[in-house]
Amino acid sequence: MMKKKCKAFILLLFMLLLVACNKEVPSEKDIIKDYNYSNFTKATLMESSETNIKAYSLKDGKREYIEEIEDIIDFKYSENILVYLKEKNKNKELPSTNITVIKKDNKRQSLDRYNSYLDLKISKNGENIAYRTFEEESLSSAKGVMIYNTITNKESEVSNEILISGNVYDWIDESTLIYYGAMNNSKGSALFLKNTNDNEEKKLLEINDGFIVHLESLDENNIITIKYSKENYELALIDLKEGTYNPYDLKLSKVFYSLKSGEDIYVMGKDESEKNYIYKLQLDKSFKKAVFNFPKNINSSGGMAVDENGDVYFLGYEINKEKSKVYMIKKEDNSVNLIIDKERNYHIYQKDK
Repeated sequence: MMKKKCKAFILLLFMLLLVACNKEVPSEKDIIKDYNYSNFTKATLMESSETNIKAYSLKDGKREYIEEIEDIIDFKYSENILVYLKEKNKNKELPSTNITVIKKDNKRQSLDRYNSYLDLKISKNGENIAYRTFEEESLSSAKGVMIYNTITNKESEVSNEILISGNVYDWIDESTLIYYGAMNNSKGSALFLKNTNDNEEKKLLEINDGFIVHLESLDENNIITIKYSKENYELALIDLKEGTYNPYDLKLSKVFYSLKSGEDIYVMGKDESEKNYIYKLQLDKSFKKAVFNFPKNINSSGGMAVDENGDVYFLGYEINKEKSKVYMIKKEDNSVNLIIDKERNYHIYQKDK
C-alpha cells in the first residue's frame, strides 16, 4: 500500500515538474522580438524577398540595416509603437487581415475582430489608430471607420452621424481626426473634426462643388486635398486655423503621397498626361516640378519619406516596379540622386508626423 502511494506521489510530482518546465520555455512563436525603436528613423526602407523582409533606416543619403521584420502588407510607426497589418488569407475582393501593435515595453496587442482591416492611420505618438473595417470578404460589408486607443485598449466608431467617404481621413495631432463625409440622410458633404478626448465632433468646412477624393495631414495646421468636380481634379491646401480652402493651379488626376519638409511641400501625383511626377509646392500656392525624367518612372506605390535633414526619398524603376532603385531629393540644392543602385522590391515608410 505504501509503495503504491509512493509511486502515485512520484508520478504526480513528475507531472507538475513537466507542466512547470513547459511554462518556463515558451514556443518559438510566443517569444517576443526585442525591437530596437531607436533605430527606426524618420524614413524607413523595407526590402522584400521571397524569404524575408529587411528593414533599413534612411538618413544622409545612406541606409543602415535595422533587422528582419515579420511578413506584412502595411506598416506604421511612431516614437512609441510599431503597427503591422498582416494578411491571413488572400480573398478575391478583400484580403483577410489583422493588426499587431508592438509597444516599447514589447507588449503586444492584436486586433482580429473583423475579417479585414484597411487604411491604417496612426496619431503622432501612437496613442490612437484609425482604420476601416469589413465584416466579410467584400467591400459591401464595410462596418465603418474605427478608432483604437492603444492606452485603454478600447475601440470606438468615429461617427454614427457622418458617413465617412472611403479612406479620406487622417490624424492632425494626437487626439484630433479630420475626415470627409456626409451627414446621414443629407445631400451635402463637408470636412469634419473629431476630438477623441471629449468625443466632440464639429464641421470644419462645407464642400459644395464636387467631392474630396484624397486628404492627407502635413502638420497640425495644413491639410492637402484633391477635389473632383465636373470631370476635373483640383489640388488644394486647407489652413485649419483660418478654415480656408486654397487651390493650386496644378492639374493632377491623383495624389499618391504628400509630405512637408520645412516650409516646402512635396506631392507625388499623376498629371493629365497620366505620367507620375513629384512636385515641390509652397504655402503661397506657387509650385514647380522636383523630379523630371530621372528616374524614367516613379514608383507610385513605393512610398515617399523625408529624413531628419529634410531630404526626400522615393523609388524609381525602368520597367518593373518590383525592381526599383532608391532616389533622394537633396534639400540643400534640390538635386535628384540615385543612392541605392540595386534593383529590389522596396517600400519606403514615413514615421508619423
